[in-house]
Amino acid sequence: MGEEADGDGRGDAAWREAAAWIERNGGRVHPALQYDGALRRVYLGDLGEDDYRSGNGPQPAAVDAGTALLEIPDACLVTLHSVEADESFGKSLFGAVHSLSANNDGGGGTGEGGLYHDAQDVILALFLAYLREQLGRHQKQRQSPNDACVDASDAPWLFYRPYLATLPSVHSSESSACLLPRQWPAATLKRRLEGTSLYRRVLSEQRGLRREYELVRKAWLDHHASIGSEKEGSGEIYPFPPFIHYDGAMAALTSRGFAGMGLDGVDALVPMLDLLNHVRGKADGESAADDVVEKRGESDASGPDVRYRRYSRDCGEEGGETPSKRQRTEEDANNTAQCQSGTGGVRVSAARQLVSGSELHMTYGAKGNAALLGRYGFCIANNVEPDGSCNDVLELDIRPGEKPVELQRGPKAYSYAPFVRALDLCRDASCGEDGWDEEEVDEGLDAFLDSCENGFDGDEKEEEEDDVGGFDEYLYNAQSNADATHSGDSHLVSMKRDLNALVKLKEVLRSAKAGLQNNSLLRNESPKGNATDEDRYCTVLVRSEIQTLDFYLAAVDALNRLLLRHREKRPTRDENRAQDPEMKSMEEKSNNQVDWEQINALVNTYVSIRYPGIDI
Repeated sequence: MGEEADGDGRGDAAWREAAAWIERNGGRVHPALQYDGALRRVYLGDLGEDDYRSGNGPQPAAVDAGTALLEIPDACLVTLHSVEADESFGKSLFGAVHSLSANNDGGGGTGEGGLYHDAQDVILALFLAYLREQLGRHQKQRQSPNDACVDASDAPWLFYRPYLATLPSVHSSESSACLLPRQWPAATLKRRLEGTSLYRRVLSEQRGLRREYELVRKAWLDHHASIGSEKEGSGEIYPFPPFIHYDGAMAALTSRGFAGMGLDGVDALVPMLDLLNHVRGKADGESAADDVVEKRGESDASGPDVRYRRYSRDCGEEGGETPSKRQRTEEDANNTAQCQSGTGGVRVSAARQLVSGSELHMTYGAKGNAALLGRYGFCIANNVEPDGSCNDVLELDIRPGEKPVELQRGPKAYSYAPFVRALDLCRDASCGEDGWDEEEVDEGLDAFLDSCENGFDGDEKEEEEDDVGGFDEYLYNAQSNADATHSGDSHLVSMKRDLNALVKLKEVLRSAKAGLQNNSLLRNESPKGNATDEDRYCTVLVRSEIQTLDFYLAAVDALNRLLLRHREKRPTRDENRAQDPEMKSMEEKSNNQVDWEQINALVNTYVSIRYPGIDI
């Protein structure tokens, strides 16, 4: 995630300069922390050696849990406060963006309306792009003032130069060094991701990003009625940053931004902390050899190595919870001077004892591989939680004009809601008109929640944007299936509808699987030594989505056989499975008893709620 190393890979120059900058502004960097630019990792140096920066003598053999590793003062964070403090560009940017934010289509949408991203993200990304553009102009002019004496309000690009040097370089769309899928050339994007749900999302993101950039640029130019904004009294011109810088800045913000870690709860870019790589826990019984550990992603049973939170010099730590993201108020706008005073910031501490040579990881959250690849540029094989749920989410289009169904394989607490919604969308429009009374709805919901032994037990997964449905979706799906609570003929009518819906759903799932199997990475898989990192990551994603489709195909077949057995007195489920070549082949291919336990639990839960009283 950082620049290349400057020699031996230890004590990267950009890291050292950023550490010195942070300490000049009242922060602290633990002397044992080092950065390897070639491997892009933060680690503890040889703790028995002398401090490589200040010569403070031998270090202990280990860093104890709770030891402060980084203290990043507010003055060094890039937040909305930083934007407001900039008279030449920042303040006018607020007006331009907020004039459009009322038409925001919600982020992650089609990009056909107003802003594609959140207005605050757009402001921060454009300000970061502006800093990088101005720094590039400064460096071309070969000016070299003493940066230690530069006032951020006079030349913020010089003040933030040590931080900007730790960000990935800006590349054109034709460069092979682009990290995120939306920055890949069209042919490369299609070759790697065609057939995946991420492919459609990336195409939408490309359109949305370009559109919002042009909208804000036009609003800003209209506000200034010229190509550039003249800094009062100096004659200097600060033009609107080019799209290539905005593209790179938004990539940096979405991959490195920390929600609520700035003063008064605004989002922030946190120097040095944003160089730590991702880690998630392994499922029970999984060994380290089962994982793809590639630069920025790792799976480890021990979890993250660090914890971070806000601190205040006057009040100590500001609590363990991340402040909630909220809209700016007039009072917040008056706090800009306070954020530069060095009275608070972000403190990073060791989560457990760390020994010499340890790489430091934090968690980006329980994110699926589509989100990891789209936002951070990497994937993790076997992206499974200890409870057996896979973090990967496949967006499946079933009915035109309807929101895609987010398929997730795992225990019924994760797979039930998407399975039911997918069936709902596959039923004929007339199938949902029978209605039900409120008492039956409540009973159906209670029955579902009571049946989820594996879910909502106090150890819930972390929330993630755009990836996992919440309680409202469970409520919707439980209600949508509460109409079948009778016996006899009503069961037979409902079963006929379900069987028809299962046929349709199977067609949709098979079509999606065929598209993935046609992906060029699977058809023309390169030898391990010849494949690029990006090709390997995309192959992980494609295979995971195929596995998710197989999970739901197996659930469809299992439910179909169970309903047919009850309606037509067919053989038992075990006899059916033994007689059906397709089911037997799928089971053998899976080689994962946990998956079949999850599938059976999903199907049994569906039947017990929709058809109470029948033998399953």
